[in-house]
Amino acid sequence: MHFACFSESGPKPNSVAVPPDMFDIYVYVDDVDALHEELVGRGAEILAAVNETGYGCREFRVLDPHGYILAFGKVLS
Repeated sequence: MHFACFSESGPKPNSVAVPPDMFDIYVYVDDVDALHEELVGRGAEILAAVNETGYGCREFRVLDPHGYILAFGKVLS
């Protein structure tokens, strides 16, 4: 896991301090596509489709019921 913390954000989602979609937690997973499919099937609020980033990860982000952004990704080799 990779937690992101911004001192100016206080006890609220990081996306408030660093809009529009800074994550509050980043969880590394083995199969990001399977997890995305499962969460879509469960009705999760997906913020964007799975994508490959410029920093070498394949990831997607989900909004939780409290407004926090959960990022799930896999480091590409």
